[in-house]
Amino acid sequence: MQKKRPRSKGTTRDGSGATPPAPGADKRAVRVRSRLVAGVAAVGVIVVGAGAPAVFAASADLTESQRLATLAGLNQQAVTLGHSLADERDAVTAYIAGGRDEKAEDGDAAKSRAARATRVDQQIDEIHEAASASLRRDLSTVASLRRDALTGKGSALEAHQAYSDVIAKLHGIAAELAGKTPPRAGADRAPLTLG
Repeated sequence: MQKKRPRSKGTTRDGSGATPPAPGADKRAVRVRSRLVAGVAAVGVIVVGAGAPAVFAASADLTESQRLATLAGLNQQAVTLGHSLADERDAVTAYIAGGRDEKAEDGDAAKSRAARATRVDQQIDEIHEAASASLRRDLSTVASLRRDALTGKGSALEAHQAYSDVIAKLHGIAAELAGKTPPRAGADRAPLTLG
């Protein structure tokens, strides 16, 4: 009976079976590991550097899209206000052309005119915050325009033209939106005139 196990060449006496490392192998493993880490870091930096222009372009597109969405909301309000002003313009023009005779006018027409004026004033208040300074200035003239048209001595043509000037400035927002819509919007471009 054998008391010792036979050993193969290159094993240690402790019985683990692991071969002893060759001299200098630890230095080589550290060097290879360092090169691998440096290579991965370099590739990471290159990927980040290559993606940076795309990130900046996407950020610029997002900012522009947000601005255009705000302008589109303003455009929607402006078109609605433009239609309400056109309705008021037509009623005021008919009233002036009829001789500004409040006695001949029935109560329903006066109530309708007052309701139209109230609706226009509410829409002006809604658009006031988002509108540009020049548009706010033009919209602030609507109340005096209405007062002059209903109580003044001007003609129906003058009142019609004064209202039409304000309406044209409101429709200018649609033209601005159509001009600023980028080509990437494709078939969804805003029409140049909404009237």
